[in-house]
Amino acid sequence: MKTILDVLQFLESNGFEYDPAMDLYVNSKTGLPVTLFFDREMSRLFLLDQCKLPYEIKVWSTDNWYEAVVKGIKEMIVRGSQAIGVAGAYCLALACVNLNSLNLDEALKTLFMRGDIIKSVRPTAVNLSWAINRILNKIESCEISSLEDLKMKVLEEADRIFIEDFILNKNLRVNGLKFFESGDVVLTHCNAGSLATAYGGSALSILAEVFLRGKQLKVIAKETRPRSQGFKLTLWELNRIGIPTVAITDNMISKSIEQFKINKILVGADRITKDGYVANKIGTCDIARIAYLEKIPFYVAASHSTLDLEHEHGEIPIEERDKDEVRAVYEYEIKYLRDKGLLSESAVERWPPDEKLTDSDNPGNFNIKIYNPAFDVTPSNYIRRIILDIGVYTPSRIKLLNWCLIDKKISQIIRNQIN
Repeated sequence: MKTILDVLQFLESNGFEYDPAMDLYVNSKTGLPVTLFFDREMSRLFLLDQCKLPYEIKVWSTDNWYEAVVKGIKEMIVRGSQAIGVAGAYCLALACVNLNSLNLDEALKTLFMRGDIIKSVRPTAVNLSWAINRILNKIESCEISSLEDLKMKVLEEADRIFIEDFILNKNLRVNGLKFFESGDVVLTHCNAGSLATAYGGSALSILAEVFLRGKQLKVIAKETRPRSQGFKLTLWELNRIGIPTVAITDNMISKSIEQFKINKILVGADRITKDGYVANKIGTCDIARIAYLEKIPFYVAASHSTLDLEHEHGEIPIEERDKDEVRAVYEYEIKYLRDKGLLSESAVERWPPDEKLTDSDNPGNFNIKIYNPAFDVTPSNYIRRIILDIGVYTPSRIKLLNWCLIDKKISQIIRNQIN
């Protein structure tokens, strides 16, 4: 896979080597691959297929922007707050590829329309709209001389988002180090690891950094139904790094606190509002409530791009996903039992059967509603600290941030890292 030189040089200078078996760059220290990669010469986006993990490591790729959005992002081949932001940036770069038949004004209008489509596909995670808006704002603020100039500027900004994610994730890891020490037993939820970013991660990246610096940790990883990102992705990541991990199902929080003496909780975030509330994978608020009662520190780790400084918690759109995500595991059970001869051929194919399902929030007699929200919102008073790549804050101090201040902090961090 041939790539633009500065991105390739950046990866190689930070301990990444190309792994032909994976068809991706892999960090020699952690054994974790980059989550995505854009090949300029081929105008093709490569995504580590997270729908196939942990059972096999496969790369999915496309040169079609709409396929990248609908299949790559919507169907969660790539998922996680920062990763879908970076992927969205490259989707916009792909959206420039087939504009050659248009004049420049028409191309710009079409690109902005496609940007709106990309932003709408995953509405709760603010990183996606953040990345698209950042590129489109860049395009509006500079002079575009030609279609080739437009394509180059969009792709250059997408590359910056990709590289900055690496640098700022490293800074986030350092910011979180002081909150964890040898002997900690840490509960996690969903996957806020390297797989949720271009590389590095938020919550899990802190734990990886603590562990790789010689401190002993035990991680309790929640299953995270219905897509089971905790059981599949978090376990896969932590095991590749070598961190001792215990897997639990989602209804074992209180018992696990008692059994394993959990003393800290660390989760990621998909959106942090200006009033310090956190939208994250469904089930996060359950943990926070229990942690509050048990007086266990509850930390949130996230990128600055997860901040939503324009809205308060009551304005967060909550994505509701397909009901088949909830019942898929039972379809496999039905097939398994039938193959074993424990169910007859006349057994139902699905439970609940399609004819009994309704989308109404008020099901009638003999109807069943399957509710599948992807996220919940954790109140700020349950959160001890919000660990960002730009610093550490109490929830009440998020409202003091503004994008001018954040941009200055980011510029300083990047200068320090590059120099």
